[in-house]
Amino acid sequence: MRRLRPILAAACAVALLAAPAAPASAYAAAPPARTSGTTAAAFNGRLSVWPVNGTITSPFAPRWGGFHDGIDIAVPLYTPIRAAADGRVVTVGKPYLAYGDTGEVVIVAHSSTFLTLYAHMDDGPYPPTVRPGQTVAAGQVIGYVGVTGWTTGPHVHFMTIQSARPLDPMRFLPPR
Repeated sequence: MRRLRPILAAACAVALLAAPAAPASAYAAAPPARTSGTTAAAFNGRLSVWPVNGTITSPFAPRWGGFHDGIDIAVPLYTPIRAAADGRVVTVGKPYLAYGDTGEVVIVAHSSTFLTLYAHMDDGPYPPTVRPGQTVAAGQVIGYVGVTGWTTGPHVHFMTIQSARPLDPMRFLPPR
């Protein structure tokens, strides 16, 4: 986790700079995302949807002598990954390339201090479908499951981050 802190802090700083002065808890000044004629609502501290529907193969917990800072959700290769809540894309690509562990990622800011990270996305035939600065709606496809980075098979490494600190995603995801 120590090696991710500078990147997470930078992503939080980008989210903070992109956020309106008031209210600081939402992207009220951002152009609203539209899906089926509705506008994006301010983030309320709960995620709307799961990024994929699969089996949790590794929880937010100690693992292999370190700490696993998200949850791994196993699904078939090229399964669509959806934004867990309305927000703004702040990172797309391989920001952790020096470490190689997460491969292709998308980071979405849902407020000035709350982010979600989706890792091990495909970077070949089905690269991420979003770009930095883009507003996304809950449930919108942002990319597809791949096997980039250090991985033992197709899955999404899903993180929730508040003020540059990873928190257990299960606290924020809706019940299945």
